[in-house]
Amino acid sequence: RTPKYNGGMGRDHWPYGSVFVAGSGVRGNQRLGGTDDDLLATSIDFTTGAPSSTGDIVACENVGAALLKLGGVDPAEHLPGVQVLDALLR
Repeated sequence: RTPKYNGGMGRDHWPYGSVFVAGSGVRGNQRLGGTDDDLLATSIDFTTGAPSSTGDIVACENVGAALLKLGGVDPAEHLPGVQVLDALLR
């Protein structure tokens, strides 16, 4: 839901969320992605996880592609054209 109330004192749908990933093969102790002062997603470098004006915004399919790769499955077979969030993996 949106971080701020709308005119009817309700909250609308929001295109951003969060996910917690832990386990073997996952690079721990990090936060990937972020928001600006208007609470809009900011871009990161998918290899390093560092903020980058030339990077991309993390989406759920990028996390899914990383989890497929972690499981030894080629993400391109199931998510063609989706960039793998390699910064999530060791």
